[in-house]
Amino acid sequence: MTSRAWVKTAFEGRTIAQVANDRDRVADLLAKDMGHLSITRRRQARTIITGTLDEAVRAGKLTKHNLSDIDIKDNGRATERSDFVFPVHKQIGQVAERCGIVVWLMRGCGLRIEEALAVHREDFRGPRILRLTGQASRDGRTKLPLKHRKRGEYRDVVVPGWLWEMARDLPEGPLCPGNDRPYPLYETVRQQFQGAAKRAGIPAGFRPHSLRHAFASALLSRGVPITDVARWMGHKDIRETYNTYSHFMPEAEDRGVAVLDAEYAEWSAARLEQDGNGPRNRATGSVSVIYHAAWRSIQA
Repeated sequence: MTSRAWVKTAFEGRTIAQVANDRDRVADLLAKDMGHLSITRRRQARTIITGTLDEAVRAGKLTKHNLSDIDIKDNGRATERSDFVFPVHKQIGQVAERCGIVVWLMRGCGLRIEEALAVHREDFRGPRILRLTGQASRDGRTKLPLKHRKRGEYRDVVVPGWLWEMARDLPEGPLCPGNDRPYPLYETVRQQFQGAAKRAGIPAGFRPHSLRHAFASALLSRGVPITDVARWMGHKDIRETYNTYSHFMPEAEDRGVAVLDAEYAEWSAARLEQDGNGPRNRATGSVSVIYHAAWRSIQA
């Protein structure tokens, strides 16, 4: 449920003036009704409400409102992240022994379970790219269009070398064929998955989608741009990627500052060169040293 949907559900049928005068209900929505969600989601809801009221004030429909200063406390995202369970490689391998290569497709390429079940050997466009052309229906009888895409549209995702080694010599056709149909039954695979995860000692909360979360977290925590990750995961809106995984990018601010500092050092070095002085030592250190130190911090 989106932040906008939460706001609509809470205030549907009420006038702008009624919402503006009901500070307690707005506070309850953000602190109680949505209290189990991330602070980002709750801030979005507050922005939707206050932005609408601000527009009403500018349009002369309201004189003023006093909702802008409602505080939102960070209660964490424990409930929302209940499936953010990342088992060790050995445990994933135990699940894969029961469920097959579909497990590694989800972990290695960030696929949804229905997408992984519909992968054919010929979908690999070489050792580095997997072209997804659809997802398996829940009954395993047909291939449906990808989520957020029309029939005939596709999505390319990167393939890690270890996964290519698993797939390269497999025969053409579905990598996970069903017994009497092209693909396995979704519910059968899900039950096998959960049973194998429990036997492997993986904590409660682990779901097939957890492997997709692990894919995203591995990339983002190692500096892969969120735009690329969103594209590979097939998110329609990059805000979905950011709202779900931004906590895996704690170094973003540091990298941003380092880039700007390096740019300034480069400007300073160029200015000194133009003045005919060249890079020279000062009390704060040489321009060249500052520049190279800043650049190294970006690359780190």
